[in-house]
Amino acid sequence: MFKGISITTLAAALFLTACGNNKPEEPQHPFSTEQTPAEKGAMLFSDKCAICHSKTKDIAGPALQGVLARWDNDQARLKSFIRNSQESIQSGDPAAIKVHDKYKAPMPAFTSLTDEELNNLIEYLKN
Repeated sequence: MFKGISITTLAAALFLTACGNNKPEEPQHPFSTEQTPAEKGAMLFSDKCAICHSKTKDIAGPALQGVLARWDNDQARLKSFIRNSQESIQSGDPAAIKVHDKYKAPMPAFTSLTDEELNNLIEYLKN
């Protein structure tokens, strides 16, 4: 074909020209695969809370829309109650006692929930 150029040299030259110095193209996603804290909280709510709670109506436990206001916007107290409601009641927390007196059933303890999970749950409940 070409005088003085081997097929191997020609193939290598074509390969290098085609590849150039471009980085491989990263796949484009039409939406983010990263979940927001509220979305993570919604999943946690569905998994751990929805059996007894709804956001908008009382079930076995109170509706959780506006729950933070019922705890004087004190996330630490609310988190403490979620982790161990009986401990909150025994400590004399008025919001914990009010919930217990109305529903007469202790909420299960969720001691394994992390601060991040509880923050996500609260973000979901704010919406």
